[in-house]
Amino acid sequence: MSKTKIFLAWFLVLCLIEIALTQIRGIDHLASSRSAINNFEKQAPKIGSKLPALKVFDENGMNFNTSSLIGNYTVLVFGCLT
Repeated sequence: MSKTKIFLAWFLVLCLIEIALTQIRGIDHLASSRSAINNFEKQAPKIGSKLPALKVFDENGMNFNTSSLIGNYTVLVFGCLT
Protein backbone atom coordinates (compact mmCIF):
# COMPACT_ATOMS: atom_id res chain seq x y z
CA MET A 1 0.00 0.00 0.00
CA SER A 2 1.19 3.47 -0.71
CA LYS A 3 1.68 6.04 2.03
CA THR A 4 -1.25 8.04 0.70
CA LYS A 5 -3.64 5.10 1.00
CA ILE A 6 -2.43 4.34 4.53
CA PHE A 7 -2.86 7.97 5.51
CA LEU A 8 -6.39 8.07 4.06
CA ALA A 9 -7.30 4.82 5.83
CA TRP A 10 -6.15 6.20 9.20
CA PHE A 11 -7.89 9.49 8.54
CA LEU A 12 -11.15 7.62 7.83
CA VAL A 13 -10.77 5.58 11.02
CA LEU A 14 -10.18 8.73 13.08
CA CYS A 15 -13.21 10.42 11.50
CA LEU A 16 -15.42 7.45 12.32
CA ILE A 17 -14.19 7.44 15.93
CA GLU A 18 -14.92 11.16 16.23
CA ILE A 19 -18.42 10.67 14.82
CA ALA A 20 -19.07 7.84 17.28
CA LEU A 21 -17.81 9.90 20.23
CA THR A 22 -19.94 12.86 19.15
CA GLN A 23 -23.02 10.65 19.05
CA ILE A 24 -22.27 9.25 22.52
CA ARG A 25 -21.74 12.72 23.96
CA GLY A 26 -24.98 13.88 22.35
CA ILE A 27 -26.92 11.10 24.03
CA ASP A 28 -25.36 11.95 27.41
CA HIS A 29 -26.16 15.62 26.83
CA LEU A 30 -29.83 14.83 26.18
CA ALA A 31 -30.05 12.70 29.33
CA SER A 32 -28.48 15.42 31.48
CA SER A 33 -30.76 18.05 29.91
CA ARG A 34 -33.84 15.99 30.76
CA SER A 35 -32.57 15.55 34.29
CA ALA A 36 -32.01 19.29 34.69
CA ILE A 37 -35.50 20.04 33.35
CA ASN A 38 -37.06 17.51 35.72
CA ASN A 39 -35.16 18.98 38.68
CA PHE A 40 -36.25 22.50 37.73
CA GLU A 41 -39.88 21.45 37.40
CA LYS A 42 -39.75 19.90 40.89
CA GLN A 43 -38.18 22.99 42.45
CA ALA A 44 -39.78 25.74 40.35
CA PRO A 45 -41.93 28.20 42.28
CA LYS A 46 -45.64 27.98 41.61
CA ILE A 47 -47.50 30.83 39.93
CA GLY A 48 -48.55 33.31 42.59
CA SER A 49 -46.01 32.14 45.16
CA LYS A 50 -43.83 34.68 46.93
CA LEU A 51 -40.52 35.59 45.35
CA PRO A 52 -37.57 34.70 47.60
CA ALA A 53 -34.98 37.35 48.39
CA LEU A 54 -32.39 37.04 45.63
CA LYS A 55 -29.47 39.05 44.37
CA VAL A 56 -29.89 39.37 40.59
CA PHE A 57 -28.78 41.70 37.80
CA ASP A 58 -30.92 44.36 36.18
CA GLU A 59 -30.95 45.21 32.46
CA ASN A 60 -27.85 47.39 32.94
CA GLY A 61 -25.87 44.60 34.63
CA MET A 62 -26.11 46.21 38.07
CA ASN A 63 -26.77 44.19 41.24
CA PHE A 64 -30.38 44.26 42.34
CA ASN A 65 -32.06 42.82 45.45
CA THR A 66 -35.52 41.37 44.93
CA SER A 67 -36.41 42.22 48.54
CA SER A 68 -36.87 45.83 47.34
CA LEU A 69 -39.92 44.65 45.35
CA ILE A 70 -41.96 43.65 48.41
CA GLY A 71 -45.46 45.14 48.23
CA ASN A 72 -45.36 45.74 44.47
CA TYR A 73 -46.64 43.74 41.54
CA THR A 74 -43.66 42.50 39.60
CA VAL A 75 -43.06 40.87 36.24
CA LEU A 76 -39.81 38.95 35.92
CA VAL A 77 -38.16 38.40 32.55
CA PHE A 78 -35.54 35.68 32.30
CA GLY A 79 -32.96 35.22 29.61
CA CYS A 80 -30.86 37.42 27.42
CA LEU A 81 -32.09 40.99 27.11
CA THR A 82 -29.99 41.88 24.08
